[in-house]
Amino acid sequence: MDRLRQITLLRITLLLLGLLLLAQLGGLLLRDGEATAQDAQQTGEAAITVRGVVIRQETALSDPGDGHWVRQAENGARVAAGQVLYTLGDAEQPKAATALPKTLPARRQAIHDAIAQWDARRDGSGPDPILRLLLLAESGTVAEPALEPKPLTAATVRAETSGLFTSASDGLEAILTPEEPWTPIPLPTLSAGGSAPGRIVTGDRWYFRTELPFSPEDGGRIEAALLGGLGREVTLRTEAVRPKGDTFEVLFSCGEALESVVSLRYLAVELRP
Repeated sequence: MDRLRQITLLRITLLLLGLLLLAQLGGLLLRDGEATAQDAQQTGEAAITVRGVVIRQETALSDPGDGHWVRQAENGARVAAGQVLYTLGDAEQPKAATALPKTLPARRQAIHDAIAQWDARRDGSGPDPILRLLLLAESGTVAEPALEPKPLTAATVRAETSGLFTSASDGLEAILTPEEPWTPIPLPTLSAGGSAPGRIVTGDRWYFRTELPFSPEDGGRIEAALLGGLGREVTLRTEAVRPKGDTFEVLFSCGEALESVVSLRYLAVELRP
């Protein structure tokens, strides 16, 4: 009887110990799962990719007029005041007149094609194509109507101040400035432009305006990677923050990699808080 009681007590003790071990194991698994979830959440928040606008202290080059301009400085190069950036190349040879077909339908088609070609190139200036074609048709030739060129103001384009040169320009150089960084801007319009475009970046720092789901500390620093094939690691400093609905507009500044963003207006950045 005593032996049976001992065996029963032993079984109960072992059962209780087993339940206790299972409870402890379950608690460990639960805590491990919570830690894994927290680690995953922290990992997701560790890096965030944002897109924004690049702002610099810069000056657009003056328009020298229409001509065949040859660039003499590399994009991203540091130039001195007065340095030659463009020289006037050889003028393009005018296209020879094309003889009109002899049959009337073919001649009409040739005139129609010439007008369409002129319309595809015109910018609102130049002679009326129909009048010009009617006059030329009397001699049996059709020449491509020429646009009125902008008068040349010089044979070279020189840097008006020292700084970093780029042939890219978008007309926003005087609109988006470090002093007025919140100016609304249109969709991307970055273009090589017409005659001899470009800008000179004069400041040592550049600015990056973007939107974030959180408000970074004013004056704080965030490590970042410049994307889009730039492959640069930089440190951004928070200059200003302002609420915008459920997000925040943030202005960062950076004193590194200016030569990498000198030609860019729009940029993707990976922030690593």
